Amino acid sequence: MIDLFPGFLGYLIFLVAVLIIAPMLPWKAPFVRAIGAFIVVYFNLRYELWRFSDTLPAAGFTLQFFWSGIVFIAELVAVLQLSFQMLLFIRLSDRTEEANQREAQLMASGVFPTVDVFIPTVNEGWEILERSIYAAQQLRWKNLEIYVLDDGDRPWLRQRCEAGGVGYIRRDGNKGYKAGNVNNALAQTSGEFILSIDADFVVYPHFLERTVGFMRDQKIALVQTPGNLTNADPIQYNLKGEDAWPEEQRVFTDIVQPGRDTWDNAFCYGGSFLVRRSALDKIGGIPEDSITEDLYSSYLLRAAGYTVRYLNETLSEGLAAESLAGFIRQRSRWAMGTLQCLYLPGGPLRARGLSLLDRLFFLDPILFYLSYFWPFLILTAPGIYWWTGIPPFNAEVGHLITMMVPRMALSMIVLYWLTGRRVVPIVSELGRIVGIFYFIPTIVRGLIHPFGHRFRVTLKGETRDKYVFQWQAVRGFLALLTLTILGMLVNLTPYGPRWLVWDTNTPQVLAFSIFDFWLIFLALIVCVERPSDDSTRFRHAVTQGGFLKSMYVLARRILS
Repeated sequence: MIDLFPGFLGYLIFLVAVLIIAPMLPWKAPFVRAIGAFIVVYFNLRYELWRFSDTLPAAGFTLQFFWSGIVFIAELVAVLQLSFQMLLFIRLSDRTEEANQREAQLMASGVFPTVDVFIPTVNEGWEILERSIYAAQQLRWKNLEIYVLDDGDRPWLRQRCEAGGVGYIRRDGNKGYKAGNVNNALAQTSGEFILSIDADFVVYPHFLERTVGFMRDQKIALVQTPGNLTNADPIQYNLKGEDAWPEEQRVFTDIVQPGRDTWDNAFCYGGSFLVRRSALDKIGGIPEDSITEDLYSSYLLRAAGYTVRYLNETLSEGLAAESLAGFIRQRSRWAMGTLQCLYLPGGPLRARGLSLLDRLFFLDPILFYLSYFWPFLILTAPGIYWWTGIPPFNAEVGHLITMMVPRMALSMIVLYWLTGRRVVPIVSELGRIVGIFYFIPTIVRGLIHPFGHRFRVTLKGETRDKYVFQWQAVRGFLALLTLTILGMLVNLTPYGPRWLVWDTNTPQVLAFSIFDFWLIFLALIVCVERPSDDSTRFRHAVTQGGFLKSMYVLARRILS
């Protein structure tokens, strides 16, 4: 430990310097972004090399080798996915000026192609749908037809649509779910372009003026815009963090998609997009093979020679999942559908027409969900150690301080600034933690048996007139907490048999235990859902976070 002190002191000085300098840097400059990203990638690779060479037990048919190997592979996937994201964030596309030019050319030409507006719906109430329909009617476009695609077979909705002067399309059954619903409408309409709007979204009047101009480029099949949300997600809302950190999807819409678009690999994600009908015809319509038909469609279009373009302008807004159950259900569906793509003919491993770079970008969202195994194992590792004596890996405290701590600290600092304060340490991780006991079984099923599962939509328009405790989400955390605390009491107090001898791994597992307690405690608070009504639905959350303010909000929420 003593011989590692100079290295520890050097890293401490370096981290303090980074903390002081980081707020002063021009993080929009590609050069600064590149330096930050490459520093993190270097420390990630350095750390993984150390993990592989110094922390794994001797190979053999032992529980310790098996367990340590699983933990190492899970961590490696998470670190590689993070490193890829860091490189992705170096250059972010900004197509506002291009949109200005294309809009001017479009208006000057006087040619306004026909557009069909599709609003797919299955169970949304009229108070939700009415806003979407009214907003679509305000679109500034000459050749426009609006259709509500009802997969819920609701006669009252037909009557409302007829009274409001919009088209109504329904079908028998719901084969293919949303994709099948859209394909049914494609067969009954003829617009050159289709604007797809989620039923809980409100489109802005100038949406088509900003996007149709891109379609003058025949290689562009689809223009995706951000699906920004008006209400706080359940994590923000239950922790009272609407004014302290952005909702979970902000980093995806504001950072990930522009980064992918720089490499012509943005992808469609369900709504608020304009698509060329002829391009859909070329790939046989919206694919019904995956429940994330948006991601799969994007790469079928890519393989057919088309590009998906991302315009990072807020041209619509909608609702986040309004309950924790809805949040978990939605994320589980995304995970299952993304993993389905791995096995499909047009997936990253089997598709024809995709470049190596395309396949790498296609694999990224798949690796994102596979990286969920790492936080799950970190949550369970302390309990396993306290009851079996088997650590997640072998490491002395000094090596952890000089290898793991710099990597984690630098990753959090650089990611915070690289994403424009959209990834806030600790709170940003809660999106994965709160539903981890649902996400992991879903991911395992997605890897072993990805097809034939029931599709469940995310409910919108939910309200609560009292506090609701989500017992189903809490059970796993309480079991884990009990297992870990009892194990610590048995081994760290004079009241237990203390069958574990204090060894070099005990301090690291003790640190993991304390960190896990903090995450579990916050997750339990999130599981206590606050009352909500219509007034909470349209309160905009912040688009950028603040670390100190977030910590203050968490402290206030804990004490309240």
